[in-house]
Amino acid sequence: MAKIEAWEARIRDSMETFVFHLNNAGNAALGMHDMAQQADPDNVHDVDPAKPKWTDQLAPLAKTHLEVASGIKQAIAVLEEEGRGEKFHAAMRPVLRFTFGLEVALEWNILHYQYRLQRILKEGREKTHPIETAGLVFALDEYINRYFDLVHLGICRHCGIAYLKPKHGRKQRYCSRSCQQKAYLVRKAEKEGRSS
Repeated sequence: MAKIEAWEARIRDSMETFVFHLNNAGNAALGMHDMAQQADPDNVHDVDPAKPKWTDQLAPLAKTHLEVASGIKQAIAVLEEEGRGEKFHAAMRPVLRFTFGLEVALEWNILHYQYRLQRILKEGREKTHPIETAGLVFALDEYINRYFDLVHLGICRHCGIAYLKPKHGRKQRYCSRSCQQKAYLVRKAEKEGRSS
């Protein structure tokens, strides 16, 4: 029993890491953009995240990272509601575009005194397929194909962040009570606006 609990805890930790990186995709994209700017300052210009449409000014790899993260969030939201229909396939399009031609290898690595089968990016592919973006795609693959029945991810209907649902809360729709309350107040205000 203790082994099963430890295994479930490792899965939840892995999915929490996935959620963390998914929610920090904007910061990761800015970091990628800065690296591209340092490598080619004449062609890659500054980006101001406070301005509208700042994502259009990002370097291609940074823009791809954000598009993939956004597609993953949409896919999780669809899975949460409906399963794997046409909406799911539409959400997955940026992910599929990213993975087209992606080369991965399966290698045995010693991790914490254990052998574990791990996907890695083949050498030389980082320029077209950044490891951060590949990591999000691999984590989504693990979630859908291995952990979907064990852990449940959600996308908050108010603030839009990804979150790990509690063990017995599959129908939870908000990341916190605060967001639930704010969403209620927004719905109430809209209802009052329509009735007056």
